[in-house]
Amino acid sequence: MTDEFERYCISVAEKFLNNVKGLVVRQASAHDALNKQLAIRDSLKAIDYSIEKAMGASPDDRLINTIENIDRLIGEYEAVLDDWSTAVKHAKEILARMENQQYAAVLERYYIAGLTWRETAARSGYSVDNLYKIRPTAHIGFYMAMTNYEVGLPEAIPE
Repeated sequence: MTDEFERYCISVAEKFLNNVKGLVVRQASAHDALNKQLAIRDSLKAIDYSIEKAMGASPDDRLINTIENIDRLIGEYEAVLDDWSTAVKHAKEILARMENQQYAAVLERYYIAGLTWRETAARSGYSVDNLYKIRPTAHIGFYMAMTNYEVGLPEAIPE
């Protein structure tokens, strides 16, 4: 492999994996937002309107519209989370195809589990210096597994 091609492989793998890392972070945030919206919707639906109905009044249309808007927002969150989950799943499948599974574990700990490089080194049994030395080789291994991966690859690479 030429130095230029190695740099290209590392660059593509890092770009893909950094995108996945961002998706993992956004997933956690979106899950929190989704749970808050679900709680709001459920609390609004739990309101007992029987007293107002007995007095001849009905729930305010604005409240009904709010619940419908929250339901729509929840559907949008769920669709986005499904897309993001698919991209993360593809990354995990590529990692599973890597020849060196120790390097795959290092990349998964950093890019998917969200550990720092220092934490990844500790959990992987490497010193931080050695981890930084193997990182390019791990990225090249990911690129090689990625180029042999056939399902949905372009969707997870930002343009």
